[in-house]
Amino acid sequence: PWVTSAENAENVFLFFTDIGPRNYNWNEGDTNVSRDITWCEYQIRIRGGKIENKPGMWFAQMPTTIEFKMWNQESYRGGLFLTGPNFTKEIACIFDGPRFWVDGTEKTGIPSRWYIAKVDLYDTNKLRTTFYWGSDNGSYREVVWVSPEKTGDWYYSGGGDTTYVDKLNLQVWDQQKIYWFDWLFIRKYTATEPTTSVGPEETYLTNWFLPQYAYRRKIEISGPFPDNFQIRIPIPSDIPQSMYPSIRFLENETSGPLPFWIEKNEANYMSAVPTAWVKKFSSADNAIYMYYGCTGALSAESGEDTFIFFTDFGGGDGGWDNGDWTKWGFSTAGVDVYATTIRLEDYGDARRDVDHGPEQGISTTERNTQRIIEFRIKNASTWRGGVRITGTWGDSETAMIFWDGSKVRFFADGTYGADVSREANVYYIGQIIMYGTDKLNVNFYRGRDDSMYRELIENVRDWTKGNWSTGADKYKLSVWDGGGTSSYYYDWFFVRKYNHLGALDPTVNFVTFESRMPTKPILQSPANGSVTSDNTPTFTWQDCENEDNYRLLVDDDQNFGSPAIDVILPANTTSYTPTTELPDDVYYWKVIAVNVAGENESDIWSFEIDTIPPTIDGDIWWAGVFFDSYDSYYFSPVGEPITTYPDNVTGNMLPLGSSVTIRIRTFHNDVENVKVRIWTGEEVIVNMEKENSDDTYDYWKATISGPDSESKWWFRFVLQDMDDIDYYQDDWPRVGGWGAMSDEPTGNDYLIWFRTKPTASIDGDIWWDGVFFDSRNSFYKYPVGTPRDNFGENNAGTDQIRLRIRTWENDIENAQVRVWKSKASQEVIFNMTKAITENGFDWWEVTLPAPMEEDNWWYRFILKDGSKIDYYEDHEERDAGIGRMYEDSPDRSWLIAYQPIPNVAPEILAVFTPTDVSPDVAFDVKVTVRDLNKLNNVNEVWLVLYSSSVSKDASDSVRDHYTFKWVRGTGFTEVGPGPGNAHLIVAGCSAGNDDLTEDNWTFRVKLGKVAEPVSWNVWAKAVDAGNLEGENTFTDKFTVSVYIELSLDDTSLTFSGQQGQTVGASENPTVATVTSNKDFYIDVKGAGDWSGPGTLQLSNTKADKNGEEPYDLSISTSWQSLWSNVGWGEGVQRNIYWFLVIPSDTTPGNYSNTFYVRVSV
Repeated sequence: PWVTSAENAENVFLFFTDIGPRNYNWNEGDTNVSRDITWCEYQIRIRGGKIENKPGMWFAQMPTTIEFKMWNQESYRGGLFLTGPNFTKEIACIFDGPRFWVDGTEKTGIPSRWYIAKVDLYDTNKLRTTFYWGSDNGSYREVVWVSPEKTGDWYYSGGGDTTYVDKLNLQVWDQQKIYWFDWLFIRKYTATEPTTSVGPEETYLTNWFLPQYAYRRKIEISGPFPDNFQIRIPIPSDIPQSMYPSIRFLENETSGPLPFWIEKNEANYMSAVPTAWVKKFSSADNAIYMYYGCTGALSAESGEDTFIFFTDFGGGDGGWDNGDWTKWGFSTAGVDVYATTIRLEDYGDARRDVDHGPEQGISTTERNTQRIIEFRIKNASTWRGGVRITGTWGDSETAMIFWDGSKVRFFADGTYGADVSREANVYYIGQIIMYGTDKLNVNFYRGRDDSMYRELIENVRDWTKGNWSTGADKYKLSVWDGGGTSSYYYDWFFVRKYNHLGALDPTVNFVTFESRMPTKPILQSPANGSVTSDNTPTFTWQDCENEDNYRLLVDDDQNFGSPAIDVILPANTTSYTPTTELPDDVYYWKVIAVNVAGENESDIWSFEIDTIPPTIDGDIWWAGVFFDSYDSYYFSPVGEPITTYPDNVTGNMLPLGSSVTIRIRTFHNDVENVKVRIWTGEEVIVNMEKENSDDTYDYWKATISGPDSESKWWFRFVLQDMDDIDYYQDDWPRVGGWGAMSDEPTGNDYLIWFRTKPTASIDGDIWWDGVFFDSRNSFYKYPVGTPRDNFGENNAGTDQIRLRIRTWENDIENAQVRVWKSKASQEVIFNMTKAITENGFDWWEVTLPAPMEEDNWWYRFILKDGSKIDYYEDHEERDAGIGRMYEDSPDRSWLIAYQPIPNVAPEILAVFTPTDVSPDVAFDVKVTVRDLNKLNNVNEVWLVLYSSSVSKDASDSVRDHYTFKWVRGTGFTEVGPGPGNAHLIVAGCSAGNDDLTEDNWTFRVKLGKVAEPVSWNVWAKAVDAGNLEGENTFTDKFTVSVYIELSLDDTSLTFSGQQGQTVGASENPTVATVTSNKDFYIDVKGAGDWSGPGTLQLSNTKADKNGEEPYDLSISTSWQSLWSNVGWGEGVQRNIYWFLVIPSDTTPGNYSNTFYVRVSV
């Protein structure tokens, strides 16, 4: 991702020039016309004159192929001609017409556009030219014309040869016409060009793309979309712009990168709302992966590959020379290309255009594609400017920013947008949607780099224009004078696909975040703050994830300015022992995990090396002594916990003949010796050996071998320091695990029970020794919670707690948990299910529901086998943890002390609506509310429905904004627009269940008849008793359909008159009353000619808006619009005046006819 291009045409071809800034390998040759040659950034423009180059004599000594790219922007006479001693050939030219010209042979009827010309020089005197399409589209390099074979002695045969070719000339003859040349190369000639095929892609990519990338996020796409569709993705704000060059998007975990482009604010990325466009090849899935965080990566953005058509304007310092005129045609006056923009001005009070059309390669495919045009524009001086779409359908001022004489307004094809004053000299984003086959929709969005970037300002117009697939073939950036100065800047322009599957663009959501950065190393030893006498201490740490190497640093300076140890270690290394002794001192150490994606440091720990040993002093420090029979380091193998009755002692059950390793810890050099005293039926003393020391503690070890027959062994530790002898034994109650020190033996020895697991059965007898539970062990109680001083643990009021109890396999019929709920003073019995059977045991399991409030729940276990019922409860000491069996319940239940649920804000989880909504028709909006303090804590629920044309905070209006609310004690009401509850059906509304923590509020609503026919958004808010609020916005939840309603004040017409008269209907005017949520037309037509005793044609009937001649329409059998573009509204009235022209030869009598009136949008 950080490599630069390896292209090198000079090494590929015999001769190569990528024509751009002044190239001194080419001479500006003399011609018989004045020279007008401009060396641009990417091409050369010649309006008269030539450039010439002599490649070398090899050029005339071997068959070659010359290829070059040219554009006849204005055609008269230009192209390549070859010269040399006694040799001149106009071999690849475009003349006026335009027409191809090859040494006297022509091909007429060609357009003005980019071409590639290929000239073959072969044998010693043969030449042939082939022209190809050269525009960057699907026709690139398709053959246009192949000339006949020409003859000319181009070959140089050696000394004395006076006719051959030695010079290339790119020339434009007279008439000051513009030609452009892009590149030229010479390669070896071959009579038959070889063909190539590209095999399947092979990759070493893993499911993490490339290992140098530190981070990735999975993006889920909501909503349908077609293949090869451009998805708009907001870049998360926590990604710094310094990482943007490394960003890559992938179709899936293992595919190659997708084309993308990140929107710019002129030269820089957008800072407030950064936005990327990604071309997703396949619509088969709804995921894209975003990778970033690769140090040194170069940007892979490509608007050209992402969009149907794309331009990021810039590349100049004023003037028009450095524009990308391969994509745009232009008028030189009033056009200035700057570093990051192009500016158009109405120079000389004339309209100035920059256009992209057939001459620049707009394809038929593009013209037939439903598409969206977007451009960023700044109205520096506003009069008339924007984007026009033109073609055979005419000239449409499609998306413009105009001065209407008093204010700045948006304008679309003859129609102003809202009567609102817009800002001047700020950036906007214009959007033109071309959908269906004849529909246009124009929107303007905020374009400034701030928090409101890309918010919709106005839907200017949605209308039927005509068949744009055949009638529109050119985009024009355009400014002109209409009474004031126009100066507009354009930043970028692109064309993307329209989503014909869903109309609205799909939305995206970042659902996962993953990192390939190494995880943080966790240090182990030497312990932080510890003291050791070892001058070569072993450093240990936990193995990380994703590391390639570790770096260990040890220094007497916590800034690690001059480390005593600085080593690089391989991956998976977790320890290092220095080979050189460190002197006594205080040291600091850390470990750094490293991979190609980055580094991650551990905490910094300190330790002290002190090689002066302590002394034995006859005093054992009890605080340093530790043993745990359930920790495999101190007792191995741990085995299974087992309880022996009637002793009520819980110990470790091990198989017969097991070898047991026992360890105990003491302070370093604190005791002289440690023994294990074991009672096996007789006393056995086992001396322990000091196994190791970490300079804070000594660790003593002994290994014993168990018997071959069943036996209970009891053991305790005897510690001696000179005359001081102390004991470490099990604590009370005797449940194993940690113990306690004492001056004298207490008799609380630890138990090891060597035995074979019994075969139990359902026989009315419960084997107590196999039953086990521990409220402090997460396997048996999850989550464990925080231990209390006695009885049990504190748990969150939202915890659902899983309990498990163990029995011998097949020993009981069922197990239950009896719970006493203090707040409700209620007993509840929960049946347990057998969840695990393993190693001779069954584990029974149940999950207790969360109370969702502060409460104390007391629980114990009831075990049944036939008629036998026994109980497992806490010990007499009520210290929680491990319990014991009882024949009768002593009511020693464990306690779960559920803590109060903090009064967190309620949440809006979801909103459910129909997909399509008809105005004036009731529908349900369900708002899902969650409150962990139960829904009886919710006091208000608010609902706002608003169209995509306005913001949530707009005023209520029957057109585009409705507010409803529910208030505890009051119920459902309509806040606006009213009047009253005009748009709320209270009887169909319902509130959530107070006893639940999550439920729906149902609002039954209906929108007014003039509700805007666009997509609508939903916002909801819940407020609790403490005035804490939770809200959520759901965009594009439903679409409002078009509504039309028509009534006429009279449905009969009466005409009475004489021959030669024009008479009006006695009922004139007919008043049409219309309610519509879109701008509409009132159309009329007739059934046919009048029926009567003579002939009276339908066209003699007229319709007019004002009742004055000349009349607007002659009625026909086809619909005609009498009233056009009437603004939407409720009860809008328009007059229709009817007239009948009675010819002088009309047969007198009664005639009848039927006329129709309709409303259309």
